[in-house]
Amino acid sequence: MKDYVLYIIVRGAILFLRIFPLKFWLGLARLIGWFYYYVAGKKNKRAWAHLKLALGERSKKERKKIIHSMYVRFAQDCFETLYLPYLNEAYILKHVQSPGLSSIQEAVAAPGGSVFLACHAGSWELTNIINPIFFKSRTYAMLAQPQARYKKLDAFLNILRESKETKVISVSELKKVVSHLSSGNILGVVADHGGRDGIAVDFFGKLAMTPVGGVKLARKLKAKIFLGMMHRISGPNHEISFKPYELVTGGDEEKDLKVNLTRINKIFEEYVRQYPEEYLWFFKRWKYSPEKNILVLSDGKSGHVKQSLALCAILEGHWGKKITTKVVDVRYKTALHRNLLAWGTWMGGARLSRGLLPYCLTDTSFQNVDSGAYDMVVSSGSSLAAVNVAVALDNNAKAISVMKPGILPFKKFDVVIVPVHDQVSKYPHVIEMIGSLNAVTPESLKSDFSELCKRRKELCDCPSHPGPKIGFLIGGDSKHYSLNADMLEVVCGQLKMIQKEKNASLFLTTSRRTSLENTQVLKNNFINDSGCKLFVEAAVDNPLGTVGGIFYLSDVIVVSGESISMVSEALASGKAVIVFKPRALKENNKVKRFLDFLSQKNYISLVAPADIACVIKKILDHSSPRVVLDERESVFEELKKIL
Repeated sequence: MKDYVLYIIVRGAILFLRIFPLKFWLGLARLIGWFYYYVAGKKNKRAWAHLKLALGERSKKERKKIIHSMYVRFAQDCFETLYLPYLNEAYILKHVQSPGLSSIQEAVAAPGGSVFLACHAGSWELTNIINPIFFKSRTYAMLAQPQARYKKLDAFLNILRESKETKVISVSELKKVVSHLSSGNILGVVADHGGRDGIAVDFFGKLAMTPVGGVKLARKLKAKIFLGMMHRISGPNHEISFKPYELVTGGDEEKDLKVNLTRINKIFEEYVRQYPEEYLWFFKRWKYSPEKNILVLSDGKSGHVKQSLALCAILEGHWGKKITTKVVDVRYKTALHRNLLAWGTWMGGARLSRGLLPYCLTDTSFQNVDSGAYDMVVSSGSSLAAVNVAVALDNNAKAISVMKPGILPFKKFDVVIVPVHDQVSKYPHVIEMIGSLNAVTPESLKSDFSELCKRRKELCDCPSHPGPKIGFLIGGDSKHYSLNADMLEVVCGQLKMIQKEKNASLFLTTSRRTSLENTQVLKNNFINDSGCKLFVEAAVDNPLGTVGGIFYLSDVIVVSGESISMVSEALASGKAVIVFKPRALKENNKVKRFLDFLSQKNYISLVAPADIACVIKKILDHSSPRVVLDERESVFEELKKIL
C-alpha cells in the first residue's frame, strides 16, 4: 500500500513540476533540505556519528553546517530525479561541466568495455543520464539493486532512466552484465553499497564492507575502470570528473582485489573530504563493519572497570569482530555537578545530558570522552550512567550499563546487565546474571600465571610441588559486612591447620580494601611461613596476574564473602570455592542473597570461619565434579538478540 501511494505521489509530482522551471524547484528544494535537518531524527544521529568518525578534526560548527548542506543538496538531487522526463541533451551540455572530457571519451572509445565506479555523492541519477550523452560511442547501462519494499516505485524509476537511453541491469542478471561489458559497452556501478556482502577495507580509518563486483568484472573481462565524481557548483550547475584507474594485477587475485578496493576507497575518501556536503552521511556505510570501537568509562574503581572490560572480552571472544577498546577516566568538577548531570538526564533525556556534559566534567575528561568515534559506550555503576547516555547519543552508539544505572530509567540504555539478586523488573533489553561480569577463562589464568612468574620466579615450579594448593583471597569491610581481626585470626588458624595436616601450599593476596590491622594479622601468621608460597599485600605491591595466577595454581580457593565480584571470579576459575561469612551489618542484603543462592545451587561452600578446615578436608578427600559458573556465552546470546 505504501509503495502504491508513493508511486501515485511521484507520478503526480512529475506532471506538476512542468508548471515551473527547474530553477524554481531547486530553490524550493534548498528550503526543504534546510528545514528537514530539524526533523531528521535518526538520520541526523547517524550522519553526525559518521562525520565524527570521518572528519573528527572539523569543529562541531563545521560538521553541523555540512549536515545542513548535505540535506539541501540531497533535496535538490531528488527534485532533479523527478524532473528527468523534462531534461534533454541541450540542458545537460549547458549545465554540466566535465574537465578533460575529450581524453576520457577517447579512452572509452578504445576497444574493450568500461566500468564506471561512483559513490553515494552528488546527483547519482543525473550521472546516469549524463553518461549516455557524453559517451555516445558506447551503450551505457547502470547496475541496479531492486528495491523489494517499493517494487512499483522502483519499476517506474527504471522507466524514467531508460527513457534517457540508460539501460538498467539488475545485480542478479550476471549473464546480461557480462554480455554488456564484453560487447565493449559501459557499466555504471556504485562502489559503496555498505551491505553485508563484499570485503572489509579501510574507509576513513574504519573497515567498511565494500562491494567487489565492479572490480572483479573489470579484471575478468579486461575492462577499463573510471571513477566518476560529481558535485553541484550552484543551482542546476554541476561538475563531473572522471579519473582513470589502473588495476593492480599481481599473482594473488584476492590480495589484488583488496589492494584495489583500498586504493579506490582512498580516492573517493579524498573527494569526499574536498566536497563533504555532497556525501550522504546518513547512509549506513559502516553498518556491517567487522570492526567495532568500544569506549569504556572509568570511575576509578578497579572492580567497575574490570566488569566493563569483561563485557568487551565477551564480545571479542564470541562476536567474530575486531574489537578496539579505549578506557577513559571520567572526573566531575564536583559532586554537585555529578548530581546535576544525573538529574538533568533523568528529566531532560540524552539531549540535555549532552548539553550539560562540558559544564559538569573537568576539561580534560570532557576532551577525552568527546574525542574519537565509537559503536558502543560501556560503563559500570551509577555514577557514570548519565555520561554514558550523553556520549552514546553523540556517537549514535549503543549505551550499555553494567549494574543498575542509579536514578536513570533502564529505557535510556540499549542494554542493562544486572545480577539476579538486585531483583529488578524484567525488560526485553535487561540481561540478568547470577554473578558479576568477569574475564576469567582457562586461557586468562594461564596467561596470568605466566605474568606473575615474571615477577615472582620462585612460583614457576609450584605446579609440580606435592601436596594440595590453597588460594586465599581476603577483602575488607563493606557497607554490608565487617571483617574484624578476631575473625581473621580464626580463619588463619584454620588454614594453618590444613597446611600442617595436608602439607598444603598457600597462595595469599589481600585487596586494596584490606585494613592495616587485618593485613598485620595475615603478616603475623604467614609472612615467614615456608608453606606460604605467595604473600601479596595489594596496597603496597600488586604484581600483574596475581589473582589469576593464584586461581591457576590452586586446588581450593578460600574467599571472604563481602565481594560479589571476587566470589564471581573465583567461581569462573573452575576450582572448588569456599566462602566464609564476615559479620553482616544488615541481615537482609543483596550480597547475602547472592551467597545464599550460590550455596543452594552448590556453586560454593558457604561456611563459618571456624569450619573452613573441615570443609577443605572434605573437598580434598572426596573429589567430586565442580559446578562452574560461566555465563559468558549466555550473556553474549542475549546481547546478540538486542544488538
